[in-house]
Amino acid sequence: MVPMLCFTQTEFEFFGGIPINWENGNILGYEASTQITSISLGFGLTTNNNEKSSFFVFYEVIFPQVISFTAAGVSASADRSDYTTLLGMQAFVGTVFNLFSDTNGKLKVPLSLGIRLMLLAAFTDYVHIFGGNIGFGTGAGLEYQINNRICLFGRVMLYYDFLSYSQITIGSSKESTSGLISAFGITPNIGIKFNIQNPQKSP
Repeated sequence: MVPMLCFTQTEFEFFGGIPINWENGNILGYEASTQITSISLGFGLTTNNNEKSSFFVFYEVIFPQVISFTAAGVSASADRSDYTTLLGMQAFVGTVFNLFSDTNGKLKVPLSLGIRLMLLAAFTDYVHIFGGNIGFGTGAGLEYQINNRICLFGRVMLYYDFLSYSQITIGSSKESTSGLISAFGITPNIGIKFNIQNPQKSP
């Protein structure tokens, strides 16, 4: 039997990012718009099943820096010092397609499509806010292969969230809301990948 090349391999990545998210929704009965600007650190895993597509998942810890919001005609902003706890996360699961690869295989342009989950906890001494969004995500980037083990990359992820859940606690009063929303996000990332399993020939 003629040996066949199996392209199954695993890449583990570390990266940093600057997530920015915009959301229009309802807060305590008022129509409100919110912008959250953050920094993030994350890690991901890519499993290559063939030359054209791969399974892709990553987890990102978000550290919001500034939250700006407008409700009932009033605008305000707050930074990390205004909260006792301000932390979030986003996870992405999807597929990566290789749009372009040069003849040497050192330069690649990947495109990703999938589902995004985002969670945020914002606590002060008097108000506790916890919420989560689910939506679609897509992203494109540029990868440069240094050697057969290490790859540098940059990418930009775009998100559209359509479903939300939030819980606001003020003293002994608690209110929960869920439903459809219109929220957008963008996250530029830069990082490094490690190939932990090289392609092998299988009989």
